[in-house]
Formats: sequence, structure tokens, C-alpha cells
Amino acid sequence: MNKGIFWCYVTVFDDDMFSHTINPVMVRCDRDGKALEEVEYSSKSGENFNHKIEWEKKTASVRKSQRKPFDYYPRGRVEVTPGSVKVFANPVIIADEDAKKAIVQCFELEEVKDDIKWIADNSKHYRYCRDAMGDAAWLDDDEEE
Repeated sequence: MNKGIFWCYVTVFDDDMFSHTINPVMVRCDRDGKALEEVEYSSKSGENFNHKIEWEKKTASVRKSQRKPFDYYPRGRVEVTPGSVKVFANPVIIADEDAKKAIVQCFELEEVKDDIKWIADNSKHYRYCRDAMGDAAWLDDDEEE
């Protein structure tokens, strides 16, 4: 089981083939949310990760002209606390069953998948550059950076 933050987008292989890509920053944890490995959190509280800071780390080696801003893709957070697993994310992610399955798989949440609380958060915090998410906005055939 893992907790942390993620970005979610669709990788298109051709007209009929695509998959949801989850780009995470996560830490292995127990069912109470206690980290099981050494971790340096970047959030103000010191207990989780910050999307903007972690995106800068992830894209530091990408040429500036090719970098996308941290809020380019829909994003979310997996929180694990005693007795609860919550996923806060942009509503386009929560509305997409395949995206939710990809999150469960990526964060190794299979054993608690039926108990996850999926929370659609349309606040400014989870908005992204392409926040219409209709049809083609979800499809992004850019190569992974």
C-alpha cells in the first residue's frame, strides 16, 4: 500500500489503443498511513507531498522549452489514515472508472479498493490547464517526460 500524489493522463498508442498513465510521487505505508521507508515530504505540514515542488523535481532534467507546468495534467492525492483510504482528485479523474483502476493498481490499493472514498475536488487546488476535459482534452499523445 502506498500514499502520495499523482498526475493522471491518457497515453495514446493509436486510434484504438490508449492507457491511463499515473505519474506518482509516493511512499510505501501501512494501513494507518505510517511510512514504511525513509521519506522527505515536501508539503508545508511536512506530512505529505506538494504537487508543485515534486513536479519541479520530476522535470528538472527536461529542457525548459519542453516542460509543462505542474498543473498541466489532472492530479490528485491518495491519503491513508487509520481506518480510511481517500483519493482526492480533479472530478475528471473521479468520473473515469479506468483512471480509478489505474490509481488502485499504481498505489497497490487492491485489498482496500471497495472501501476507498473517492472525493471529486473541483477547487482551485486541483484545477489543471486543460480543465474542460471534454473529449480530446483528456487524450494527450505527448511523449512522457
